[in-house]
Amino acid sequence: MRELPDDLLRVLELSDLDRYYDDRDRDEESVASAVAAHLARPSPRDQRTIAELPRYKRLAERWQDWGAVVSSSQALAAAMLEAE
Repeated sequence: MRELPDDLLRVLELSDLDRYYDDRDRDEESVASAVAAHLARPSPRDQRTIAELPRYKRLAERWQDWGAVVSSSQALAAAMLEAE
């Protein structure tokens, strides 16, 4: 069996979130859709944290750039919606 890339595995896991919330009212927005919507528009409650990213201890360099965080979040959201 071929091993899937980590990013694809994350998409599949997040897309399957609704299975864990079967007890929710069917009229409510799905959990996976709500997560995808938030990922599509990342916005920290405290906007000052964006400028502080490079100072976070042990934060991987790629996540110290807010633009990279936004791009990755939006790509993940798009992939989740495509996987539904």
